[in-house]
Amino acid sequence: MLSILSVSVFICSSEMLARIQYTPQKISSDGIFEYDHKKVFRLKENQNNTFHGVPFTTNSFGYRDEHIDVKKPENTKRILVVGDSISFGDSVLDHETYPSVLEDMLNSAAKEKGVNIEVINTAAPGNSPFQEYYDLKQGMKFDPDVVVLQFTLNDVIEQYAGWVFTELGEQEVQSNDSKTYEELLLGMRDMSYVEHVLKQNSALYLFLKDMQSRIRFKANSQEAVMAKAQQQEVYTAEKLVKDPQDPEVLKAWENALSWIEQMAELAKKDEIPFIILATPFDFQFSLEQQYAYPQRILQQFAEKHGVEYVDLLSALQQKFAASEKKKVLNKPSTTQVIVATRENEPEKLDSFWRDHFIDYDNPSPKGHAFTANILEPVVLGTLNR
Repeated sequence: MLSILSVSVFICSSEMLARIQYTPQKISSDGIFEYDHKKVFRLKENQNNTFHGVPFTTNSFGYRDEHIDVKKPENTKRILVVGDSISFGDSVLDHETYPSVLEDMLNSAAKEKGVNIEVINTAAPGNSPFQEYYDLKQGMKFDPDVVVLQFTLNDVIEQYAGWVFTELGEQEVQSNDSKTYEELLLGMRDMSYVEHVLKQNSALYLFLKDMQSRIRFKANSQEAVMAKAQQQEVYTAEKLVKDPQDPEVLKAWENALSWIEQMAELAKKDEIPFIILATPFDFQFSLEQQYAYPQRILQQFAEKHGVEYVDLLSALQQKFAASEKKKVLNKPSTTQVIVATRENEPEKLDSFWRDHFIDYDNPSPKGHAFTANILEPVVLGTLNR
């Protein structure tokens, strides 16, 4: 009894001393996310909120979508979309997202058959294949007829993962923890509910975490820890193209593909067609197809597992090249047009990208409409089998 009391006094005293330097991160978030014990975070339900200054809403399932009945109505086909900020529709309105546009297009095409099409958008900003696997598991209750997985480069490597934890309500996201945040979001490391609670309530826990970081980086202050962490190489999305055989890149791909494989198997189990939609980063647009390593990996995966594959990068380059080919007598290939424009008129490539995207990977309303146009025939083809 005395020993228990002594330990309790020691822990309480240590906690009080730790609070002089460390403040527990009480979660009181006006952000768009809430904690999820399986996949770290999820969109809050029934939101009428803004993200990056643009209003959006979520339904009772936390989806950026209208109300959905769990039971599928008669004469209805359902398309389940899983993805990240691109499918969610970062900086565009609810009706401008490609899932919403695709739903309208599919309904127009199916009108004569008396079939109603519902496209259910489960996507959330910050998602990786890890979160999307659980979104698909949850979404199977809606009895989908087709599953669309949207995938982009930072689903493999995510160097800016800390913002998700800020949206979760963490007031002090530490840059020296960037690798930890990345591993949590990519499903390479578990975040237990106990850890979630301790970060909010215990200064002693924060002190011990800080000491762990100092030992890891062989540093004697928080500032030194942060400096050394920043010196470590950050494997950005560009590394997937510039150094595809790097061991860290290969490890990251192995993790991402393992989650995609689980999704494909989940759909296959219920004989549901599975479509992978690969979306590009800006720096890829001006490169030859031979450097589209991430897209090639996904295409090979799709062929191996017998699933559909849609390459938005290739479609965008073909659209750009088609507009340029009209101006010349000979008929150069898409790659030849891209290379010639990059060398002589790079501003044209930049202008085309800015017309279709608001930043390095998130589509503009025009880009969402283009994506829906590319997806529509593939989705219709799977529905008509």
